[in-house]
Amino acid sequence: MRPPDPLLPVVVNRAQARRAGLTDRQITWRIEHGQWKVLHRNVFVTPVPGGAGLGADDGRLVAALASTRREVVVGHAHAARLWGLPCPLGGWGDPVLLTADGPHRNRHGIRIVVTPLPEQDVVRRRGALVTSPVRTVTDCLRVLPPVDALAIADAAARSLVAGPLLVAAVDLLGGWPGIVQARQVVDLVDGRRESPFESWSAWAFATTGLVMPVWQVDVADSAGFVGRADAGWQEGVVGEADGKAKYRLRAAERGGLDAERLAQVLDAERRREQRMRRAGLTVVRWDADDVLNPAAAAALTAYLRSELSLRTDRPCTATLTPHPFRHPG
Repeated sequence: MRPPDPLLPVVVNRAQARRAGLTDRQITWRIEHGQWKVLHRNVFVTPVPGGAGLGADDGRLVAALASTRREVVVGHAHAARLWGLPCPLGGWGDPVLLTADGPHRNRHGIRIVVTPLPEQDVVRRRGALVTSPVRTVTDCLRVLPPVDALAIADAAARSLVAGPLLVAAVDLLGGWPGIVQARQVVDLVDGRRESPFESWSAWAFATTGLVMPVWQVDVADSAGFVGRADAGWQEGVVGEADGKAKYRLRAAERGGLDAERLAQVLDAERRREQRMRRAGLTVVRWDADDVLNPAAAAALTAYLRSELSLRTDRPCTATLTPHPFRHPG
């Protein structure tokens, strides 16, 4: 049985591999058998035990890690990517690598930022040093556009770290750059929101002064459970953040994406909405442009505000209950 490889970084050059005890013949064998991928001349991407390491498809990030001999930590949006958090609207952007010493660097599409890196803020993930979930999110709250930062923080609060811990972590940042924005956005974080679309909606509501709904509410009428709505106001208004992805997901849950199953999903959606309306609820739907375009967002929130003000004159027999939610951890 061939002995296991020595412990190597995810991106390694030939000289480092030799110093770790591998011969040129052993290096060549690993390349020829697909165990290592060639990044560029004499620089390779190595596997991680369990097969979950960075691969050549990680492109710019792998190249960034290979471009410096300093010990660096993947941070900001690319750290969020490695934690499975949502992509910013403008894409992942250039890799940002963090280090505790040495000069700043910003060239060739790579940024190296000198910043405090306490031990608890650094973990190994997929073979690379990456900021911890809490540090990743607090950095994103400071430096990304707020609509993207909220989507990332909501997703983290749903699956990685409880929202109150994020609030506490931001409180500890003191005078860090971007702290004003971080405090503003972290106060809106809600792990109940299940998609970036809902997070974008929440940001639009916050910036236009609309009262925030309860996200993910179970709706019932006199006959029992009707369904779950994306957002609910106790005045008797429910909101649905519409999009093709939602219907495709529900069709996939029924076993496929063919026209018949998609039609079944749409029929079920229509029946659900009819029951909500018969129970006296106002149902408002919006799409991504309605919350990402400032003028459209202002129009949507003005309409919602009007509907909320009219609800006092409309009878409603439906009940809205927050869907059960458990903080991660």
